[in-house]
Amino acid sequence: FGVHELTATLGNTYAPAGIYRSISASGSDYTSDAIQNLALANSTSITGSSVNSGKSRLSYFGRLGYTYKGKYVLNASLRRDASSVFGVNNRWGTFYGVGVAWTISEEEFLKSQSSISNLKLRTSYGKTGNDNIPAFLTSSNVWKGTGNNIVYSFGDDLTFATGSIVNSVPNPNLKWEETTQFDVGFDLGLLKDRVSFTFDYYNRSNKDLLIETQLPLTTGLGNPGQVGTQWINAASMKNSGFEASLTYNSNAASEFRWNVSLNTTYSINEVTALGTVGDLPISKGEFMTGVGNATRTDIGHPLGSYYGYVYDHVIVDQDDLDALNESASSASGGKVTEYQTNAKPGDRVWKDIDGNGYINADDRTYIGNPSPKWQYGVSFNAFFKNFDLQLLMHGVAGVDAVNGSLYWWEGMSKPFNQTTTVLRRWKQPGDVTDIPRAGQNSGANLNFSTWYVEKGDYLRVKNIALGYTLPANLFNTFEKFRVYLSIQNALTFTKYSGFDPEISSTSPGDNNNYIFQRGIDMYQRPNPRIMRLGVQLTF
Repeated sequence: FGVHELTATLGNTYAPAGIYRSISASGSDYTSDAIQNLALANSTSITGSSVNSGKSRLSYFGRLGYTYKGKYVLNASLRRDASSVFGVNNRWGTFYGVGVAWTISEEEFLKSQSSISNLKLRTSYGKTGNDNIPAFLTSSNVWKGTGNNIVYSFGDDLTFATGSIVNSVPNPNLKWEETTQFDVGFDLGLLKDRVSFTFDYYNRSNKDLLIETQLPLTTGLGNPGQVGTQWINAASMKNSGFEASLTYNSNAASEFRWNVSLNTTYSINEVTALGTVGDLPISKGEFMTGVGNATRTDIGHPLGSYYGYVYDHVIVDQDDLDALNESASSASGGKVTEYQTNAKPGDRVWKDIDGNGYINADDRTYIGNPSPKWQYGVSFNAFFKNFDLQLLMHGVAGVDAVNGSLYWWEGMSKPFNQTTTVLRRWKQPGDVTDIPRAGQNSGANLNFSTWYVEKGDYLRVKNIALGYTLPANLFNTFEKFRVYLSIQNALTFTKYSGFDPEISSTSPGDNNNYIFQRGIDMYQRPNPRIMRLGVQLTF
């Protein structure tokens, strides 16, 4: 339409619940081991099963785009989504987005500036939804026992019969988790875009986070050996920060050509609200029985913050312990006679955070943040004659990690090899050290504390590759013949003592609640260093 450009889209999608089917067959009592035909077995068994995924979604959506003179842009979208994982009254959610942009470099007053090749201002605001939870949470689920894990006795002979159990409490009020985000930024290109810079500020709010909470044991619910749970909409949080990138490209006509790109992200996370049901504040991340929960989610703190005791010192001798106990008795008016319950010479003692003169659960405090404040990366490419070099680096800063492996490596309470750190452990009265005594240590020595928390900052050379392209006149068959050597995860610079500071998205036994227990490293396998020598052929 001349200086006007208009695009519009209307659509509808439907994703039905899937059904997964399987069949298995087995045979036994063959006359010869050489027979491999199932039909010739004297005894056969064929079983089949099917599972309904129970998750379906219906969506209606529309998009509208408008551009005026190639420099004023408006984009808008609206969608309605229904998900079967929510109750009847909460299945539908409305989500939208709107964005505007202004390409200032297309204005007449900037076209005469040869140094500025691109300048664009942009901003956007929108809301999205999340329904990534299991199905059937809005109705009671019955789990049928297997073997002898759920049995009942009936009849005069009290014969065991397989039973069933309700393993979850339904929540018909479950609804969409919602995320709203505001962005504002600009793009800048200089010297015919040989230099480009982008900057974005964002403010993201997450509302009604979907989490799985534990129920009291008195409910009698849950599978054998497990605690009953219920899914709820609980916490709300916000993330704010900025993203920036800078790219430079050398003269393309030069024999030696290169380009480099730098990027960084700064982010602050804070919980802004909690629900009114469930175990609040939210405690998660007990990576070993007896250690206690490693994280706490509460208003005013980052999501899944590390929460525990603060290490003070290892008790030197009986005089040291007596002095601690005496101070506890004095501070409590004789009501408490032990500074730390069951402490002995050679044990760790914690700092008295609440100032009451002795150690209890109230002395736990926030001791680490699993959310990195900074993430950054570097990409470099160089070309000289027939040689090429690529380098990719990535790093994070301002983040803490839980080295849960220390429980096994330095805990000295299990019959396994230990690190050489335990050689400087407390052995006799008078020893001054930061490693407690060996043996069946008191539980306090392994309670979750600053002992497990380390700085998780790192810089990693993710990939480096050197290649050489043979001259084209050497071959008639190939358009291009390139040989290369690459190394993935070549180098890592970090002070983290575990195997790998780049802790994966796995969590200690509870993947449904990973966001509340990030950065807990239970001797995960490190990213391997991979070397490749290869050939690329183009015909």
